[in-house]
Amino acid sequence: MLGPLEVWAHNARTPLAGRWRALLAVLLANADRTVSVDRLLYELYGEQSPRSGGKLIQVYVSKLRRALGDADGRSLVTQPAGYRLRLDADEMDAVLFERLALQGRQALHAGLPDTAAGFLHDALAMWRGPAFADVPHSAAIQAASLRLEELRLATWEEWADAQLALGHHTEIIGELRLAVLEQPLRERLRSQLMLALARDGRRADALAEYVAGRRILIDELGVEPGSAMQALHAEILSNGLPGRQSLHVLPAHGEEPAGRPPCQLPRAVPDLVGRDAETQGVLQLLTGCTTQDGPAVVVITGQPGVGKSALAIQVAHRLRPEYHDGQFYIDLGATASGPEHLSDLLAGLLSGVGYPPAHLPEGAAQRAALWRAALADRRILLLLDNASNEQQVRLLLPGTPGSAALITSRSYLTGVEAVHRQRLTELTDATAVEMLARIIGEERVGAEPEAAVDIALLCGFLPLALRIAGARLAMHPEQTLARFATTLRPVGQRLDQLIAGDLNLREAIRLSEVDCDSRATRALHHLAMLDIADLPEWTLGPMLDLPEEASYEALDYLLERNLLSARPVGVSEPARYRLPELIAVYGRDRYEKSRTPVSAEEHRAALRRLCVNYLALIHTIKQRSSMSIEPPAGHAGPPPHLSERSVNAILADPHAWLEAERSTVVDLIERAGAAGLTEETVRLAVSLGPHFEAGGHLDDWRRSHEAALRAAQADDVPGVGAVLRQLGELHTVADRYPTAIEYFDTALAAFRGTGDRVGEAAAQSGLGYVYRLQGHYDDALRHLRLSARLAGTDERWAAVAYAKVQISAIHLEHGNHAVARRHLQGALAMADRSNFTPGIAAAQRCLGLTELAAGDLTRAEEHFRTSMEVCADIGDQLSRNHGRQWLGYVAALRGDQRLAAETLHECLAQYQGARQIFGQAITLRSLGVLDLRAGRLDQSLTHVREAMGLWEQIDSPFWTARTLDVLAQLHARRADSHRAASCAQRASRLRVRIGIPTNMGS
Repeated sequence: MLGPLEVWAHNARTPLAGRWRALLAVLLANADRTVSVDRLLYELYGEQSPRSGGKLIQVYVSKLRRALGDADGRSLVTQPAGYRLRLDADEMDAVLFERLALQGRQALHAGLPDTAAGFLHDALAMWRGPAFADVPHSAAIQAASLRLEELRLATWEEWADAQLALGHHTEIIGELRLAVLEQPLRERLRSQLMLALARDGRRADALAEYVAGRRILIDELGVEPGSAMQALHAEILSNGLPGRQSLHVLPAHGEEPAGRPPCQLPRAVPDLVGRDAETQGVLQLLTGCTTQDGPAVVVITGQPGVGKSALAIQVAHRLRPEYHDGQFYIDLGATASGPEHLSDLLAGLLSGVGYPPAHLPEGAAQRAALWRAALADRRILLLLDNASNEQQVRLLLPGTPGSAALITSRSYLTGVEAVHRQRLTELTDATAVEMLARIIGEERVGAEPEAAVDIALLCGFLPLALRIAGARLAMHPEQTLARFATTLRPVGQRLDQLIAGDLNLREAIRLSEVDCDSRATRALHHLAMLDIADLPEWTLGPMLDLPEEASYEALDYLLERNLLSARPVGVSEPARYRLPELIAVYGRDRYEKSRTPVSAEEHRAALRRLCVNYLALIHTIKQRSSMSIEPPAGHAGPPPHLSERSVNAILADPHAWLEAERSTVVDLIERAGAAGLTEETVRLAVSLGPHFEAGGHLDDWRRSHEAALRAAQADDVPGVGAVLRQLGELHTVADRYPTAIEYFDTALAAFRGTGDRVGEAAAQSGLGYVYRLQGHYDDALRHLRLSARLAGTDERWAAVAYAKVQISAIHLEHGNHAVARRHLQGALAMADRSNFTPGIAAAQRCLGLTELAAGDLTRAEEHFRTSMEVCADIGDQLSRNHGRQWLGYVAALRGDQRLAAETLHECLAQYQGARQIFGQAITLRSLGVLDLRAGRLDQSLTHVREAMGLWEQIDSPFWTARTLDVLAQLHARRADSHRAASCAQRASRLRVRIGIPTNMGS
């Protein structure tokens, strides 16, 4: 290695052909480290590797083993990732040289120059010429050669120090002159020559050497000599004959001239908050990394403005004692990323570890190899800030254990191997407010805590935005936080406010967008304009008009650059994503200023495609399941942009999918309505109305249908009747009966105006149901019978079944059990025949009430359980809770106190969660009965009075009377005959008013 490459075995030289020689050289340069096949091919062939390169390497390795006498592969070992050359230390001249040089250096530092001179002489005698003299200089060979040459020069300088310490100054002047001629910029050599000349009595020659050396340094590098050389010059001027202590004026090899390792780290910010866990995690990864197989590398990533640089700089400062050979800093965001710029960066790094720029190789790859060689025996920390791609960082990374690199990037830098990644997310609201308080003072934040939270929210909980907001507030101590929050609120001016000096959030986001390809940029702006916080992974397919699988490239691109965030989901759940708040603001801001790459018409078309895919999915679900949804008209066929895989995954659990998508679809309905997509808006809302009802999602139901009604009324489309009818059903479920009647009446007029008999039948049925709840039985029967007749004419047996269930309920409330049972059995048969599962569930529940009224608790319980099972199959939680409430009531009548109490309290909690007053009232009545039967009279009174208050609130006379019956019994048990009689009389008057028998008890 230390000269022409030679292999000796048993005192005989083994000849090697060119490729074998090059292969062996690369393996020797990486001795005892695995070298991949790709790396070997690159070193042997450069960028023009042959197609069968892997086979060629196998052939070369086989021949090399035979030449080395290593047929069993014990020395040249095959590894999973490549090949590894294992040699003992005494089998390589370079290793022996370094060992002897180290022994000489240690002896010299111990004050034993005679011993040192012997070791150092023996080390230098091993050199037969330039390292790897007859091997083509690939990147690895050049780096190894440069490293060995640097060690040879340092060893020669130490040998010269030993000779000077022994007083052999006259003898080595000639050799020093030759060395200085070869290395004119090497200050240590020239200083040794000056010292030898001065001791030999040639003071003028020594001073002339200083002048000559200074001129060369100024001419070549534009710098003055270092402090050590200047100090020696001053000593020669003053004393004429420097003493032995002058040996120590010269810096040892690899040390900084000033005697301290470089620290280039920027100032750490004092107000970093909310990052304790992340800080400790990165510190742990970068501490004690000497036992690893390579350097520790950590990438801190996250969206623009999330505080990556601040965290990295703070961590780097805390790691200074760990990396005592220096801490280097490069802002890659302030530099271009081409090879010539990387070459300049490497020159700066190499200068920091003592390599004169004039002696550096030209290419970036060669300088990178030298940089890795220079770090082989050092512990340095390299902080690379604002990296934009893998090419920027790969050549700068250390290559050996002991050193570490800390990288910040908006990208995950997934192409960089063997690194740890720490992703930063937004601060919590509490830590965001704490950060603001540290900047502007706790008193201001404490005086306006709500405004401080508003500012944190409007800043997207991003540290950069909060820092800018804090700086602006600090500049205006007279301004209130509430006023500043007001200036941040409008989307069109928020980013204009988030600028302070050279801190500019808009610019930080823009830099992330700059590198995006056109498709990803369009996707980003579509999502920003869509402004929906929670989206499925297939969203970009319809938005970009691409098949789902093809859209993932843009999705991955945005995720890789932290412009899109994944929402936490369960292990087996499909992924969901959101656009970070201020990135969405950036996109909408550009749209408002007409600077977006997506036109309004293009986005409207994308919005329509997204709606069409949701409608097709809902249609597919309705075709293949019994979910409580209404099939959207005109949307047959599979979703045009979704893959079969995604559709099948959705169909595996459609209820879970609808629940996951619920808020997203409501937002989409509002966006579509605002964009004038009336048909899609109405169809989406109407198709999901039954699902909103089944789950008790009243707010979603209201928002979606009010948006659809606005759109339908603006365009006067046929779908307005269906929207009005479902709004009537919404207000029925919400126990706002007068409002429900208004909507049903308006829907009825709309259906009649368009000749829609099916819609008219549904509206008539809705009116009949509400009138029944209000005790207007004649009106109820008229509307329900008309509904059944209209639906029967068109053979809509499901609608007929629903009307008959409601008619049977009227008979049941009048005490006509046999008639009610007959109607219910007919309704159940119709519902079964038309596979109308909600009708089956309702009929079974009413049959249970019929048996309950007849006193057959066992058969009643069977019907309630069947109803609940059907409701569970179709995902109708609200109706399932109705059946379960009655099971709890039956348990109370049976005397099963534990089961009844547990069931009824759980039902009450569900009704309260859905804000369903009717359900709460009837459950409180059942709890009153349970307590009454158990003798807990005070608790019973509390429950029954609460139920009475709710019945009177919604004006349901039938159940008010039934609850008064319980209250009368309760007062009688308390021996309060006056109140008992009063309650019974009130119940009787109510029954007379609504025309039902007065002798019906509880």
